[in-house]
Amino acid sequence: MAFEPELKKVLADPSIDAVIVDAPTNLHKDIMIEVARHKKHIFTEKVLALSVEDCDEIFSAVEEANVQLMVSLNRRRAAD
Repeated sequence: MAFEPELKKVLADPSIDAVIVDAPTNLHKDIMIEVARHKKHIFTEKVLALSVEDCDEIFSAVEEANVQLMVSLNRRRAAD
């Protein structure tokens, strides 16, 4: 599939089941809520959001849309 810079076009595509959110953390909440509203599953490797309240809003949108939210916690060990 070719790169599509317009999120709304991606979300309108019925052949897309899931979206990888790789955006700055301050944009996560709005993007993830929009993705959930379009019934797409969500994967992110970054910090979920900047506040507990934003996380709660994301979780609510995901639950309401009945989609999966997958967050990879990229843990790094400090050098010994």
